[in-house]
Amino acid sequence: MAVDDSTALSIAELAIYTVLVPMTFYLFFRHGIRSTLGYMYLFAFETLRLVSAGLQISAHSQHKTSSATGSIIASVGLSPLILALSGFIYELSSYSYYYYDADADAAPERGNAYHRHRRLLIVQEVLVHLGAYTGIALAASGASKLAKSSFYSSSTSSSSSSSSVTTTTSASDIEHAHTLQETGTILILVTWIGQVYLCARLCVTRGVLTPVSVSLGVACIFVGVRCVYGVVYAFDHSRSSPVNPVTGSFAVKVTLVVLVQLVVVVALLVVGFLTRDIARDHGVKRRWWRRGGRGGWYTTTSSGGPVEIDRGSAIPLRSPK
Repeated sequence: MAVDDSTALSIAELAIYTVLVPMTFYLFFRHGIRSTLGYMYLFAFETLRLVSAGLQISAHSQHKTSSATGSIIASVGLSPLILALSGFIYELSSYSYYYYDADADAAPERGNAYHRHRRLLIVQEVLVHLGAYTGIALAASGASKLAKSSFYSSSTSSSSSSSSVTTTTSASDIEHAHTLQETGTILILVTWIGQVYLCARLCVTRGVLTPVSVSLGVACIFVGVRCVYGVVYAFDHSRSSPVNPVTGSFAVKVTLVVLVQLVVVVALLVVGFLTRDIARDHGVKRRWWRRGGRGGWYTTTSSGGPVEIDRGSAIPLRSPK
């Protein structure tokens, strides 16, 4: 059975992301618990690409067209990328103002600045997650309705047919689905603009231009390219749109979907590799929290042995006046 271009591309994606998944796990364990958000969403995106490639290969082997599930996966694939980028920015930003607990008494101003910065980072993460989740929920809902409607199924019928196509979805429902998809993609684009600001501020905080800053900037730029492509696709209501990520032009799919997303993943992995010893460089032990038998918390060191944690004095809920 001959393999078409889309199936060959899916096979290539399957092979590439199968190799990238172990790298992601390796870097996650090198970074520790502070990197949970970034690598969790990066792994989620890689899993989505593997599932999407598997669906495409399965559809080809069964002589079927791409299903509605493939359209939904293509729509939600951008959200994990944005959240992974946000997780990497959060990790690097948290180390930018890190201070040692032992210095808190000697320099209380420094400690207060750190806690204010930490609270600001948490608020930023909440806003990014809110924008990404809301946007992707709207976009996925609209894409699901459009993929299942006869509006898109009619595009595969013969253009020479003079008979009218029986519609199972009203024009108002289709318009509502388009509105949902457009609103979702615009919200995701706005979320990315916020990411650009956070990324630029982080690079300024780090001072000199380093390979880490360059790699993070590359990831941010290509995420933006993917966001803009999503907006263009959402506002293109053509029944046979060449920018459709599932049934559109193969060249567009390779360039603006597969390659762009792959560049983002590789750039983030490069950032993770270059900062694999960031905890040690800042004098921080990699912490893997576990519950002790007596209810105490402890961490594991590089040798694998448990280390009791001195909690110290409680942090007041209000900053000292």
